[in-house]
Amino acid sequence: MVCFRSVLAWLAPAVCGLCGLRAEVSLPAVFGDRMVLQRNLAVPVWGHAASGEAVSVRFAGQTKHATADADGQWRVSLNPLAASAAPRDLVVAGANTITLHGVVVGEVWLCSGQSNMEMAVGVATAGAAPASAHDPALAAEIGTADYPGIRLFRVEKKRRPADVVSAGWTECRGEPLARFSAAGFFFGRELHRALNVPIGLIQAAWGGSRIEEWTPAAAYARLEPILGADAAQKFERDASVVGRDYEAMVRPLAPFALRGVLWYQGESQIVACNDGLRYADKFRVFVASWRAAWDRPDLPFYSVQLAPYAYSERKDALVHADDELPKLWEAQLRATAIPHTGLVPIGDTVDDVRNIHPGGKSIVGHRLAALALARTYGEKGRAAAGPRFLRAEFHGATAMVWFADADGGLIAKGNPELALFELAGADGRFVPARAVIHGDAIEVTSPRIAAPVAVRFAWHETARPHLANRAGWPAYPFRSDGPAWTPAAE
Repeated sequence: MVCFRSVLAWLAPAVCGLCGLRAEVSLPAVFGDRMVLQRNLAVPVWGHAASGEAVSVRFAGQTKHATADADGQWRVSLNPLAASAAPRDLVVAGANTITLHGVVVGEVWLCSGQSNMEMAVGVATAGAAPASAHDPALAAEIGTADYPGIRLFRVEKKRRPADVVSAGWTECRGEPLARFSAAGFFFGRELHRALNVPIGLIQAAWGGSRIEEWTPAAAYARLEPILGADAAQKFERDASVVGRDYEAMVRPLAPFALRGVLWYQGESQIVACNDGLRYADKFRVFVASWRAAWDRPDLPFYSVQLAPYAYSERKDALVHADDELPKLWEAQLRATAIPHTGLVPIGDTVDDVRNIHPGGKSIVGHRLAALALARTYGEKGRAAAGPRFLRAEFHGATAMVWFADADGGLIAKGNPELALFELAGADGRFVPARAVIHGDAIEVTSPRIAAPVAVRFAWHETARPHLANRAGWPAYPFRSDGPAWTPAAE
């Protein structure tokens, strides 16, 4: 018979060794060599250690102290840091010491959404050709590109909620660049050139994902009183997917200091849900939940309006009318009533309306950067929106339509004749109409409508607007008789 005391003696070193491993100070995966810390904001640093263990964090002349709580969690907050491209060490010390090398300070943005955000610079992802396939200049650049001032952190598509899975922070060159979001890269490159500070880009995107998957379950449940009983039934159907990408790919990142979020998503809301204006409510709850996770009620969210695409030709479980996409465009635009949000239109960038993964990601990134530079960084005189429907007035056989964000006046970009305008009379039937530009307004008439009561523009899934402002940004599709929407209070 084996002596029980002998067994304990034999196990003791191993058990103590395991205890020691568990007691080691550790950091989340988002902290690593070559990372970018956000300038001009408090910078949280957190992790795990043995309960009651004293932990210190040293960086840029600051030393902060914390004690791990009963669950082994600790957190400090560095005072706001000035931008610096000089690589420095960040040291975390407790029972053990962690030294992170090459840390810089600049601007950090989180890039999230589905496949058009995931679409990589040089590698085919999520059924999409790489961005370089649409851009010969970019294809030539991939092999020689070297942007040490831009750092990339790509969250892998793994649903392991304890922490994100990533290869860590890398400088923007070679294979890491080739595998990174093209829209995110072009955004970051533009920002880097304009601000002349290090740029950190975090990618957390999953092709085909719905906004429900990026929304915490508790937050999504709050949609029930807004959408009615249908929402409760839908929540039960969606229980297996609600919050799963958030839990695995976003929650472990919070509250890593960010300047803002880029969001390129919505195609699956048509394919799976025909959401229409409901998307505005889902987006509001989604934004509020992320802002709560970061404790940043003013955290900017800048989105991409979906590209024209022939959804009605798809063979999905749902039948899609040719106005399902315009309804979602409308929801995306209405949602910009949420403070600190913005929307870039891209309807003029599409060559093939049967490709749900259009090229032109350099334009997407450029416009997102312009939006951020104008709204977040306060750069004056930079266009940051397309012409937006303001109001319509009807006088006899004429409709006069006024626009905001005309930026020097409206133009017919690439075509002297305006198209895609329609008028309707009291019967609600829309017909094509003639449109003439008058400064920041447009006169719309049709010999078939003697007394118009409604006007709409680009109200079809394959519409590619060439109405633009003088900065070249295309107009947002609209209908004058659409339902009202305002953000509900949380």
